[in-house]
Amino acid sequence: MSSLIAQAQAELSAFDHDSDPQHLRVTATRLATVNLLLPADPGDRLELRRQTLALWLALMTRVDKYIAGLRMPVVGDKRSDRERNRLFWQCELVDREATALAQQFIQRYYTGSPVDIEELQVVLSASDLSNSHRALLFD
Repeated sequence: MSSLIAQAQAELSAFDHDSDPQHLRVTATRLATVNLLLPADPGDRLELRRQTLALWLALMTRVDKYIAGLRMPVVGDKRSDRERNRLFWQCELVDREATALAQQFIQRYYTGSPVDIEELQVVLSASDLSNSHRALLFD
């Protein structure tokens, strides 16, 4: 496993723990800098590509759920409207940046070949990605 992949996973875990949108931004930055040409073995490169895609989708899923929670806060959410708005705008910015980077990743590293299409379908079916992000990333 690439150190950048491990760092990205750690940032997602940190976000799960404290819900700070900065962790999402750092995750996107780490994923955008993964070098898929670094592993010498073609199998290792394909595995790194799959891991990176899975993390992009996990990142998008967390952004979707967090934004939804800010729009419709649960009973007992003690954050002020001002705080929720601040977090919402931070997440919206992360969402736009991360979506653009994920689109670039998919366009750069996936083709119309049956192997690539199958990998995309497998990773996508294992994710909870929203329909809106699916349309942005794969249409």
